[in-house]
Amino acid sequence: MKLVNERDNEEYIYVSNNLNMILKIKVSDLLQYKQSDKCTVWSSEQFDNVWGIEVFNDKVYAMDYTRGIVILNCNDGKIQVENNLPSIASGYELKFLSENELLISHGTKLEIFKSSKKHGWKPVRKSTFPIVTAYSLFYEEGSQLIYLSDSSGHQVHVVNRHDLSLVKSFGQFNMNFGIKVDKLSGLLYICDTCNFTIEVYQ
Repeated sequence: MKLVNERDNEEYIYVSNNLNMILKIKVSDLLQYKQSDKCTVWSSEQFDNVWGIEVFNDKVYAMDYTRGIVILNCNDGKIQVENNLPSIASGYELKFLSENELLISHGTKLEIFKSSKKHGWKPVRKSTFPIVTAYSLFYEEGSQLIYLSDSSGHQVHVVNRHDLSLVKSFGQFNMNFGIKVDKLSGLLYICDTCNFTIEVYQ
């Protein structure tokens, strides 16, 4: 799920549903009607197995576990073709660190790709510490730290953004998936799925 404030000064949620379609939902309509079917701006075609969603430069980047990275137009949800994107197998999450730098969690690793006009997207760094499943991630710009949910390893790994080295690992979770740091409070929220809890850390 991704919450975005767009050029029309409206907030929108981009989310994948249980049919592996991506929906664009207008937040003000959701607050008014309380039903997603009345506030959906568009819904995409059905994909195989959508995990991560990133919105960057008026495009929606979806990580499909089977197909890799799929790009959609923010305005209508139609697929856009870009041939120079990284080819990713078993992908879970993606995050643009800058215009030409892309962080991806896939398989058992984190990887950073850089883009150039001459060579397109090329891998430049990858993690080397043990990861069982590199699932969801959150990048905290202020601290330059990456928080990675290792769902099958039942831990969260804190990673240095510059060299992808491990800072620390913690937790005894049961299929931890969603992860987020609140910019205002600095609190870390972790969805501990099979324990039916949301864990909060300072």
